[in-house]
Amino acid sequence: MKTLRSLVVVLLALIWFVPTYLIVVNAFTPNDAYTGDVRWLPGGVAIFENMAAAWDAAQLGPSMLNSLAYAVVAGCLAVLVAAFAGFALTAIPGGRRVLWFWLIYAGSLFPAQAFLRPLFTGYAETG
Repeated sequence: MKTLRSLVVVLLALIWFVPTYLIVVNAFTPNDAYTGDVRWLPGGVAIFENMAAAWDAAQLGPSMLNSLAYAVVAGCLAVLVAAFAGFALTAIPGGRRVLWFWLIYAGSLFPAQAFLRPLFTGYAETG
């Protein structure tokens, strides 16, 4: 039974690996050799040319700069708010510390986007 389970796990891992392998092979294939068909072996080594072409075609520069700015600002704000909340829960006297802890903990587990989905759906349905 243990051997069968190991065999099933290995088979599932190989099935999972096939699409990843094909993506890597297609990334290495030069643009002029790419036909859109499935290639099981790389047709060359043109990964840097393909990355440069994708960078220019999709205009990734401004998008990556925006993502970097968002990540830095959001990360700093999250650390600051967490430090304030931690200080408030430990140093300031008051009741219901456990309730506040669980509210903050739940807020970190469930992203705000999950709570905004029903609002967006309702807004979209109103026309």
